[in-house]
Amino acid sequence: MLSLIFNTNPINIHYASFYNRLTNSLCLDFGSPLKLVNISEPIIPNDRYVKLKTRMCGICGTDLGVLGIRTSFPNTFKKRKGPIFLGHEIVAEVTEVGKAVSKFKIGDRVTIGDDKNCETFGLESCVFCRDGLPVLCINKHKREYYENIGAGWSEYFVRHENQLFAVPDDVDDDTAVLMEPVAASLHAVLRSPPGENDNILIIGAGTIGLGIVSAIRSLGIESIKITVLGRHEFQRNEAHKLGADHVVNEISMYDKLAEILDTPILGEGGNQILNKGFNYVYDCISSTTSIDNGLRWLSPRGNLIVVGMSETPKSIDFTLVARRELNILGTHGYAHDSWENVRQHTIARCIDWINNGRLKIDSLLTHKFPLSDYKNAFKVATSHYSANGLKPEPNKTIKVAFDYAL
Repeated sequence: MLSLIFNTNPINIHYASFYNRLTNSLCLDFGSPLKLVNISEPIIPNDRYVKLKTRMCGICGTDLGVLGIRTSFPNTFKKRKGPIFLGHEIVAEVTEVGKAVSKFKIGDRVTIGDDKNCETFGLESCVFCRDGLPVLCINKHKREYYENIGAGWSEYFVRHENQLFAVPDDVDDDTAVLMEPVAASLHAVLRSPPGENDNILIIGAGTIGLGIVSAIRSLGIESIKITVLGRHEFQRNEAHKLGADHVVNEISMYDKLAEILDTPILGEGGNQILNKGFNYVYDCISSTTSIDNGLRWLSPRGNLIVVGMSETPKSIDFTLVARRELNILGTHGYAHDSWENVRQHTIARCIDWINNGRLKIDSLLTHKFPLSDYKNAFKVATSHYSANGLKPEPNKTIKVAFDYAL
């Protein structure tokens, strides 16, 4: 089968890291850790596993972080032996089931949750996995990983049945491939849900930020006001379509945000804050600048929800956290969340809400490529990124996916 694998050889890793810093682009040719190879199809490693044929798989910001050797990923590479299989925003078809699989059959169409719990590894459930929070599992150091199980950037892969979610016939592949990232958006919202008359600011208008707009609107609280800070015009336009009340670019941010809230700006130079501020700021970038700004744009006792993982922040002024009694909450992936007295896995809730029209996400998928054209896929996926925000936007990209039917 064809598979894109990421080689953790230190020479390739250091070369790709140097190339990325030098050119501000991904290393995809000579010396790249990423290779398209033909390897054997994976086999089911135990009776609770399922073999799947990939139909579509998205390119996630986390994947781009791995390819760009950003944040703390190099430390992760040191712990890994052999190649890494990437791709977790998946819609796939069941082709084989283990003897003990009870939830799925051959031919079922599914999407995947990447939140492996203790049961996935045959371990006794820890307190967090029992509570439906496997992303916080405290038995990760006990896990023994199977090798060569594949992932979404492979034609076939295997997963434990408790990681799979059935996709209804009424939901097409173009929508199903968005379930995983939008579930991360919905989990960020349900982590500490906003209420009546709250003012919301979302920093970043990529897939996750736009998903948060849709997720907030799906709560049905009409009095919530949403402002989106987005670098690119096409992203800001999409935010409007999904229900944002205001969109702001990076020019004169303070003045525009102050005007929206009808509040004065206090302080001078780089030490300014919004007097009234937003009740919630969802930071989908989580850089040094965005976190620092997010704290300055909150109301007293406001909530900063840290969603993105773009770099290791440095030199953030946390004085405001104490003086204005701010709350900082982290969110990652998905879990069993509660809303309207129903406790449900976030991906399952996304499937239900998308199927009944409550959650709108179908416009987020903008580009599809065959796996063999992966270099162009990554170029398009990164086409709107630039260090100074002045790079042209030829492709107007939100979500890029590999389509195995192409």
